[in-house]
Amino acid sequence: MTTAAVWESLDAMAIAWRRSRRVADMAAELPPNRRSGRLLPALAKFEERGHEAESNPLQIYKAFPHMGLPIDTATAKFMSDSEQVERSLVTTVCWIRSRLPHYPNIPAPQLANKSFHMAAGLNFNVPWSKEALAAGFQFQSAPVQLNSALGISVIPEVVELADQLAHTPEWTKFSEAFAKVDSGERRELLNARKKLANKVQEMEGGGLPSDDPRITLNLRKSVTREVIEELPGNARNFADAFSAVDDLINLVAVDVFSQLIAFGRPSVLSEARDIEMDPGPPPVARFNSVEPAHISRIYWVNHPLIRDAIQMDQAFLGTHVVHGTRLHYSGRILTGTGRAWPQ
Repeated sequence: MTTAAVWESLDAMAIAWRRSRRVADMAAELPPNRRSGRLLPALAKFEERGHEAESNPLQIYKAFPHMGLPIDTATAKFMSDSEQVERSLVTTVCWIRSRLPHYPNIPAPQLANKSFHMAAGLNFNVPWSKEALAAGFQFQSAPVQLNSALGISVIPEVVELADQLAHTPEWTKFSEAFAKVDSGERRELLNARKKLANKVQEMEGGGLPSDDPRITLNLRKSVTREVIEELPGNARNFADAFSAVDDLINLVAVDVFSQLIAFGRPSVLSEARDIEMDPGPPPVARFNSVEPAHISRIYWVNHPLIRDAIQMDQAFLGTHVVHGTRLHYSGRILTGTGRAWPQ
């Protein structure tokens, strides 16, 4: 569960990063931030083809060469800025992970070769790559390379966020679960890793059923769940604890942080009706509105039942014989943000 202290630290980190000229220049070109003037030709074409800048703002630049989009001087600068900011985020996430107990010697089955967690390009999280695990982040008291990459000092804010994450229930449970793993259970975990690697290899050898990366992603997630569910006792508890703390780091330092540095603090949806709550985890809110919202963006909802910000993950149109067309939304409730962030 996230805490107000985590979100306060993340907000401070986002404010620090947005002082970087690279971050500011990149964010200024994103379509939602353009108040006047023309979009970059590549970004205009990107949106014309039905893509949205909101979902993965730091990775848009990667699509330009593959989509054959026009790359002029201004677009090349946007791509360069985006790449530098994204690399800085990757460095930050890898360094935060290195604060976990016994890093990089973590016997989680999820870290199997070419698995969902290890493979690049299958999802928008930062992969647990072999290169990152061997980079020696655990020996750095702070990721000092960020200052030169971003052109400003951001180290204190990054260190503070890592410290607050280390005090979350997920981090504590992971540490406790690791302490209970004996030599036999460690072998069980490593054997499960080999089993998962073999399953992934079999999937590749048999040919994947679709070129759609989402199907590939879901297949790798599915076989990971299957392998973990077969583990007994403490080994299963450890694997589950690893998933929980990894999800927490990704939520905070990738999903939400990307939105904060790209678009700033949450926008407000003034109308929300027919609220339904799911306590989770993660807690989820579902509601109707006539106001447009975008997937992955973060919003305040003007409703007394929801005092924390929501990160949207689903949106679709619905019709009603009396009320007409309604926009239906679903999103993760970012627990603690109501106390941590100004509204």
